[in-house]
Amino acid sequence: MIEKNIFEQLFQYCFHDTDITSIEGNGLEIKLSFDNGIYLLDENGKETVLSNPKQIILKLDSCFNSFEEAFEIKEYGKKLNYLEYSTFKKYLQEESSGLFGIEMIYYSDKCILFDGGIKTRYIILSIKGIKEIIIQDL
Repeated sequence: MIEKNIFEQLFQYCFHDTDITSIEGNGLEIKLSFDNGIYLLDENGKETVLSNPKQIILKLDSCFNSFEEAFEIKEYGKKLNYLEYSTFKKYLQEESSGLFGIEMIYYSDKCILFDGGIKTRYIILSIKGIKEIIIQDL
C-alpha cells in the first residue's frame, strides 16, 4: 500500500501548467526535473506562486527489473500508440522546447499519471510501482 506521506507531499503542489524539463532513470529510480518550479498550494488548496526549481525522485518497487518497466506511455492522435520509454525520450530531446507540459496529474495506489504533451504530441505518461517520493530543490 502506498504510504500516506507520499500523497501529503504531492498535495502541497499543483502541477497544472508546469513542465517536466528532464526525465532520467537509473536502476529503480526515476528523477523528474521541474526547472521552472511547481505551483505551491496554500492551506485552502489554492495556487500561490511557483516554487524554486524542483526535482521529484520516484523510488520504485523491487518487482521491476528496471525503471523502464514502470512506464506506460500512450500517444493520442488519429490512433492510439503505445510508446517505449526510449521513443518518448527521443521525442523529448528532438522537440525544440524539450518540455513535457502537464495539463493534469492523477494519483492512484502506487501510480502517478501525467496528462500533457510535448509540443504538438498529446501524451499520457503513467509511472507505476512507486514506493517512495522525494521532492527536493534542484
